[in-house]
Amino acid sequence: MKKQFTTFLVLISFIPFMGFAQNCVDFESLTLGTEYGDGYNAIGEIIFTENDIPVTVEYFEWIGGGGTFGNCQVIDGDAFFGTGQAMWTSNINLSFDFTALEVTPNWVTFDFVDQGGEENISVNGSPIFVGDIEAAILPAGITMFITDMGSYMQATLIGQVPITEFLIGGQEFMLDNICPAHVSFDIWCVDFETLIFGSMYGTGINSPGEVIFTQNGISVAVYEFFYMGGGSTFGFAEVTTASGIGTGQDMRTGNINLMFDFSELGITPDFVTFDFADYGGYENLSLNGGTVYIGELTAAPAPPGFSMNITMSGSIGNAIIEGPVEKLLVGGQEFFLDNICIYQISTFIEDPVDHISNTGVNLGQNYPNPFNGSTVIPFELSEDAYVVISIYDHLGREVAVLANAEYESGTYSVNWDGSNASNGIYFYQLRTPRFSVTKKMSLYR
Repeated sequence: MKKQFTTFLVLISFIPFMGFAQNCVDFESLTLGTEYGDGYNAIGEIIFTENDIPVTVEYFEWIGGGGTFGNCQVIDGDAFFGTGQAMWTSNINLSFDFTALEVTPNWVTFDFVDQGGEENISVNGSPIFVGDIEAAILPAGITMFITDMGSYMQATLIGQVPITEFLIGGQEFMLDNICPAHVSFDIWCVDFETLIFGSMYGTGINSPGEVIFTQNGISVAVYEFFYMGGGSTFGFAEVTTASGIGTGQDMRTGNINLMFDFSELGITPDFVTFDFADYGGYENLSLNGGTVYIGELTAAPAPPGFSMNITMSGSIGNAIIEGPVEKLLVGGQEFFLDNICIYQISTFIEDPVDHISNTGVNLGQNYPNPFNGSTVIPFELSEDAYVVISIYDHLGREVAVLANAEYESGTYSVNWDGSNASNGIYFYQLRTPRFSVTKKMSLYR
């Protein structure tokens, strides 16, 4: 049975377009130089509300125990973020409450600059992670990846569960543009919970390449493990609960690889995530039958056409791979795997309204799709209208405007040249004064 996280899908809306992430906290409503925290506020006090999101100041925790209630200040962050004001945090946390929003987010982006010290981060009231934010391990069902934007970093939280509360802060840490959104997507996972605890696979039990089980339409096979310097072996895999990942059963791999085949689902995944624990030795990784990487998983390069982000705290880690992964081969020497999930994005939910069937606007699917250079976007109008067609990346940032003019009723098309754009998922949106329509496309070389 497919494991699915899709609440509803809205492609057409009466509400004027406000961007994918409409309820951002960007600190622009505050007075430059204003301070909060110790000497100004109590711990847990709401210091302001912006776009229906209350923001409170919270206690900051240190590595090794203890903590402090420091200060934060509204600063001019234009040189870093290019969007005006930002918030400087010094040994203090900010907590953002999303429960008052009309649509509960499952996708949150935020921009940051880390100039020293350690950070705190928590989602949905989970125990606070203390350390380097790039190494943060979040609760089950929440994945984070971080993109280098040049003068700042942008983090994206993706939730298989709703994200109702988000806490973040640091010691020398700038924060800006905290933007929650709801994204409709389907998920298919392998979590090993359907297997009998203690089951063994591999040498003496199976042949290399043999499918050992299928879960949620994803077949899993065992393959040889490759050594540095040449040679291979066919070890074993075991269903355990010993990884420390803490989400039930997992799979221990000892000198053996597991191959997860997503191709039989008949979809093109937008990204793949998996949890792991590494207690020694090195790992193998390969995508779509390509060259097998041999070494520490945290140092694995992303193959052409893919992006990859791996976070690790102690022995526990999480990987996210963006791109058209049809087959994932991964394993290690003293290595555990769990929660191998593929995601297919349907769309960003813009507004909680009913689907409108008679709009006078028909936005067709781009072709070719996926594409590796340029693509054509067809559309049809049953009445004269002023039309804007924009392209957005998977974080909701506008990357191109293809049309911005008055059109008579009729059938049209516009071209987008994505040859200078990064691989990945994009959204194209047609807007008129009355309606907006959004669809998804994929750019992969």
